[in-house]
Amino acid sequence: MALYRSSLLLLISLGLALPLQAQKAHVVELHKQVLTLPERSFYVQQVVDARPDTTTLGQVHLGVLNRPVEVVLAGQAAPYLHEYLTQQLPARPTDRPLVLRITAMRVAETINYNSEVGKAQCTFEWYEPLPTGLYRRLGSAMGTASRSGMDVTGFHASNLVTAMQRSLEKVNLSTPAKAETPLVTFAQLRSPVDLAPSSQVYPVLEAEVINKGRYRTFHDFRDNTPDHSLPFEVETTANTEGNLAGTYKVHPYITDATGKHRPLPADTWGFSDGRNVFIRYQNAYFPLERHGNQLSFRVYSVQPGPLIIGAGGLLGAAVGIALSAATTHAYEHEFTIDITDGNVFNATNLTQVSGPVADSASVILYRFEGAKAGLPAVVLLNGIPQDSLQANTQRTLRLHHQSGPWRLSLRTPAGEASLDLQPSFRQNNFVECAVIAGAPPQLHAVPSKEGEFALRRINTWQQASAKRAIRTAAK
Repeated sequence: MALYRSSLLLLISLGLALPLQAQKAHVVELHKQVLTLPERSFYVQQVVDARPDTTTLGQVHLGVLNRPVEVVLAGQAAPYLHEYLTQQLPARPTDRPLVLRITAMRVAETINYNSEVGKAQCTFEWYEPLPTGLYRRLGSAMGTASRSGMDVTGFHASNLVTAMQRSLEKVNLSTPAKAETPLVTFAQLRSPVDLAPSSQVYPVLEAEVINKGRYRTFHDFRDNTPDHSLPFEVETTANTEGNLAGTYKVHPYITDATGKHRPLPADTWGFSDGRNVFIRYQNAYFPLERHGNQLSFRVYSVQPGPLIIGAGGLLGAAVGIALSAATTHAYEHEFTIDITDGNVFNATNLTQVSGPVADSASVILYRFEGAKAGLPAVVLLNGIPQDSLQANTQRTLRLHHQSGPWRLSLRTPAGEASLDLQPSFRQNNFVECAVIAGAPPQLHAVPSKEGEFALRRINTWQQASAKRAIRTAAK
């Protein structure tokens, strides 16, 4: 299935930002670092490196100009870590053998105004080798570590070992593996695909044909159900400037009633041209890459401008490079996307970009009328009564992403008001309801801060009313 086609990588040199390949890599040596697991009951029989890119640990910054430099281990990851872990965690007669599978291992640096932060992340999976030559998955965990200072390049070895230790601390062999856990071969262990058992089937990963259209939300993408109500075209513009020659800017647009080209709406998550999927990031669109169930995209600038892809691009056999027209540094940023919840993570500097997307949205309706309380109103969703909403109270609706579209209504004897919902699945959604005697009700979607403030006012009113009732009853 040709859902995503891997990007061809190209690094450019602008000003003082030299290509990474031309610079000597920074080597991380672990053998002087101590890793202790006093409660362990295992030893590492073998290490398998299943990272999509096994050649690097990421990038760090060296010198007064903070040149981006590639980071590597002092040896190939699998044999090097096996030697190190054998030294640190020697086998004992009662220990069980485990095969350790590396799925992520990176170091990074964040440069602040007057300090730096060195970070490390390591994700291990552990498997039980069986007499049949197959392997049973027993668990996995991610470990992280960070340390601040004026120059943190020397901290990466200790950070990485701390991250490894925190991952291995989660190994628990007291709980037997589930009988239904699928067994895997050694070839599968080495493959850079997600081997975690899952009962979820995501249509976009199973589909032979990726539907063309605009994805308004992450769920539209995951369910392979793009919006077709807004036809758009994709314009590719050749770039002829210097090192960018042979690349193209990609610009999806719609044509309005006057014939003018307009960008896709701001609520666009991404789009598909029928062959490739592009994600929107900082007002530019970048091609997604797929390795098994792992999704990622690459940006070659801290603040990317319009997307530029390689000459093979949309019209050829493979999507090309993703560069920024405003590139001022020659190091790339790789972003990963969690197919289960849409979480976007900058895997290069190990920072969160956007949080997880829930499968259900929370819509909170509220009425605050104080002493001028009107009659109760009926809440309807797509014409079906849900609940009554009295004055100075709130109600919460849960909307599953596959149950839309949603039309919210509020009905009173004086009339009915309706509102088409486009809820966020990352945060609570608030709808202000107003009921005035003799007039139709009103519904207004309000920002989160306004809604949260209104709920606090309602809570204060309810507490004051309860105290007044107690005083009245005591008289």
